[in-house]
Amino acid sequence: MTTQRSEILIQAPLDRVREILLRPLEFPQWNAAFTALAGPTNPAEGDRYALTIRSGLDGSFSYNHIDAQRVVVQWSTVGFRESATWSLERNGDATRVVHEFDHEGGLAVLLRRAFSTVAQQRNERLKQRAESV
Repeated sequence: MTTQRSEILIQAPLDRVREILLRPLEFPQWNAAFTALAGPTNPAEGDRYALTIRSGLDGSFSYNHIDAQRVVVQWSTVGFRESATWSLERNGDATRVVHEFDHEGGLAVLLRRAFSTVAQQRNERLKQRAESV
């Protein structure tokens, strides 16, 4: 199993950051691994989405937990599964975000080095989206 973690301070209110995380159909705009997600616009725990990843493989994406300060998702394709969490904490007018994920599967082992900076990259893209609104 591979685990990654990144922490960042985003100069945007927690509600704005959370809203971005709850726009599943926009994930491909800021998650470089995804090319398409299809499913409900407004997610609920347990909702499943058809996923196409950059390599052209099909998979699935789901929200496993949603609350005011934490969003947990899972996505998978052949030989690969990711469980990811975004934990949000108010910090004045800003939001402290901790993004963590675990990878499992044979493909995950092969791609371990390629994912070494992905948690930080995702947080940077989330920051860019939240601060540009």
